[in-house]
Amino acid sequence: MAEGWTREQIETRVDNLKREHHGKEFAKAVKRFANESLDPGEREVLRDLLMERAGEAARHNEEVDDRLRWGGWFRRTFRKLEESADPQSRRPR
Repeated sequence: MAEGWTREQIETRVDNLKREHHGKEFAKAVKRFANESLDPGEREVLRDLLMERAGEAARHNEEVDDRLRWGGWFRRTFRKLEESADPQSRRPR
């Protein structure tokens, strides 16, 4: 873009890339977009946008929330990790 990219335009482009690509291909497409189309300031806007979205995704991961809520394997695994870090906690009670 000759006049530069606004945050809204960058968001729209990232949304389009997300619809077109998945996983590593999405990451490659975003990197290509940044290198070919954005100046350093616009790349900073893109970085901030991606970091915000990554944080939102981490906070709203329903699958992890369900596993924590229901326990089972997930809870047992973390208990084992905690016990291996603290051998005193393995004593019979």
